[in-house]
Amino acid sequence: MTAPTEAEIRKAIAEAWIEPGVASSEARDAIDQALFGLASEAERALYAVDDFRPSETAAAAVDEAVDQVLDGLAPLVAEALAKAFVTFAAEHPDAPRAREAVPA
Repeated sequence: MTAPTEAEIRKAIAEAWIEPGVASSEARDAIDQALFGLASEAERALYAVDDFRPSETAAAAVDEAVDQVLDGLAPLVAEALAKAFVTFAAEHPDAPRAREAVPA
């Protein structure tokens, strides 16, 4: 058995992260929640949010910022994971494969 090629690695990452699916949705939801938690803490450090009027909320701006982060994050995640798995494949060329090599 041979190590996966870089093309196979990138295809697997795309299927798991970039293309819609359970794993990508769970990862995005977890990151989304973490970013909103961070934003909430920052907002509370900056403002007396309990005293806000209903119209005074940063939610729309935070939502837009989180969407921008998530959109920009996909290629960064894909590239970082590809580098990691290419390195692993080079270091462990005989590691058991989950499936036979498929054209990328």
